[in-house]
Amino acid sequence: GGGLIKKTGEKQSQQGGSSQLLRLPGVEMCRLTAYFGHSTLAADVVTRPTRSVIRQSFDARERLGGSGGQVYDLGNLNADGFGLGWYSQDDSEDVTPCVFTEVGPAWHNRNLHRLACKVRSSVIFAHVRAAGPGMGV
Repeated sequence: GGGLIKKTGEKQSQQGGSSQLLRLPGVEMCRLTAYFGHSTLAADVVTRPTRSVIRQSFDARERLGGSGGQVYDLGNLNADGFGLGWYSQDDSEDVTPCVFTEVGPAWHNRNLHRLACKVRSSVIFAHVRAAGPGMGV
């Protein structure tokens, strides 16, 4: 049968009724979200939504596996670091770029979740990383 390339950088081929996943070399998918609008809590953009970038880092619908006896392809987890960025503005109208980064998975980082509940900005962005084999973290 033919092959199907998924958004996650995987190729699935059907041969003799069985399914086999083939990793495409060098294709990893990081995830990015950005917000520009009225001032809001970072948590309302990056941690609280049902399909937040943090949730997608371990439970992406685009990733194969997870139900019906399928096995997760762990190469598609975004567990190789994350970043949260925003612009802080004080009463004097001075704008300061701010960033919080870590090399571990975002979903277990208490500081990220605590910080997201305190940071308020009109410009917020977050990134979760999926490093390929041999890539530094």
